[in-house]
Amino acid sequence: RARERLNLSQEQEQAVRGIVNKSLQEGRENLQKVLSGQVSFEDVPTQMQWAKSLEQQILSALTPEQQTAYQSYKREDVAANARLVANGELLSVQNSLGLSQEQQDQVFAVLYNQAVNQLDPDPNTLATQPHNPVSAAELQGKQKLEILQGVLTTSQLETYRQLQDSYLIMLRGTLGQLGTK
Repeated sequence: RARERLNLSQEQEQAVRGIVNKSLQEGRENLQKVLSGQVSFEDVPTQMQWAKSLEQQILSALTPEQQTAYQSYKREDVAANARLVANGELLSVQNSLGLSQEQQDQVFAVLYNQAVNQLDPDPNTLATQPHNPVSAAELQGKQKLEILQGVLTTSQLETYRQLQDSYLIMLRGTLGQLGTK
């Protein structure tokens, strides 16, 4: 899809494929090092840092016109993926929280904005993003709770907090099973 939208030449397509493949290999190697205990999460780029680095490498292979087209393509892609993420999370909590239609709309907006910020973070956010996935999930959960205070009732917030705690327990368990802390 990107090839068509950006009107890549065959040479550019091959260059971009090479960039992506090399970056994926580096990502796999970093993950294997973390999982084997050779390095900690702090020693490797976060997922967002990795994605931004990959994006910069891809942009370097594009003409100025293609870079402009890429930004438009990216905005559409981020918006579509953010909708999917927000819808998925809303569906997973709406019954547990007993949300009214108005609350569903407000919660969706919060979750959508949070997803956009995760998918296309501000460069300043990248510098402060925790490397440890559990710490990152805790921070994101805390941010959601703060924003949702104006939308949810006290009991709904407590239920949402419990759902987040369950997710964090599952995440810790999964990472623990993989040999990380």
